[in-house]
Amino acid sequence: EVRLGWCILIALPIFLFSFTLFKLNLNIVPSKKFFSITILLILFLFLFKNFDKFQKNDLFKTGLKVFNYSNIKKLGTYDKIDIYVSLNWQCADFEKFCILNPKPCPIIEKLDSGSYIPYKSAPSADLRTDIVSYKKFEDGNLVDTLDNLIDEWRDDFVAFLLGCSFSFEFALSKEGIFMPHFEKNGNVAMYSTNIETTSTSFFSGPLVVSMRWIPENKIEKVISITSKYENNHGAPIHVGDPSKIGINNLNKPDFGEFWKQQDDGDVPVFWACGVTPQVVLIKAKIPVVFTHSPGYMFVTDLKDEDK
Repeated sequence: EVRLGWCILIALPIFLFSFTLFKLNLNIVPSKKFFSITILLILFLFLFKNFDKFQKNDLFKTGLKVFNYSNIKKLGTYDKIDIYVSLNWQCADFEKFCILNPKPCPIIEKLDSGSYIPYKSAPSADLRTDIVSYKKFEDGNLVDTLDNLIDEWRDDFVAFLLGCSFSFEFALSKEGIFMPHFEKNGNVAMYSTNIETTSTSFFSGPLVVSMRWIPENKIEKVISITSKYENNHGAPIHVGDPSKIGINNLNKPDFGEFWKQQDDGDVPVFWACGVTPQVVLIKAKIPVVFTHSPGYMFVTDLKDEDK
């Protein structure tokens, strides 16, 4: 905001001076140069004000499928979202499941039947195209991986946008919390646990968690930071011994990538994970379900700092 103010203070007098010379039609050679510079400054102001939105669109909008972990880190202040698309007749029960299990399934937005525009969280987006990788499941079986849903979309589809822990990683990084997967542009390790979610008529299954190595002397700080992100899984659900939540081998995650601890003092810390509803939907053998591929988030217009 300070930089923007200085740009305005500099551009306005130049514009007024140049415009006056132009209107008076004085034969002063620099006038046209001044006028040209002013136009460039105005253009710069516009780009400066909207740069982050342009960057977001360039990385994630239709037709430019450029995604990797380093790109999503550039958009650290934007909220990252998991997407689940299923049939209208099941949406009430799935919504109930999410409400009963808010840690792994925090609802950011539920769209109307047939709608693919998330008016609340990203009104210029299109859920059929604005994710790099989609998974298609039929009767609980993975049948395809797609780069868009244009030809798949139906009027009886309902989309749910659920919060994702990728959102708080940027905040942790800013506070000096080193996370190997984040720094090395990889995917976080995710595991199924022996913790059962609260079931509904159609949906039930184990809680899936994401794991990050955290220095023991920084665990309280990490809990304090992530607890503010209630819409992105919030505080950890477990710290320490993974066997207590049914994880017998950290070296073999069920999803994502395993990362070795960087120091002997690092402790495994576990958060509820947005892959949980994917596992639950697959278990329910829904006729057709579309999800994001694990690690490939939808990026909204919502800002993390608005929480």
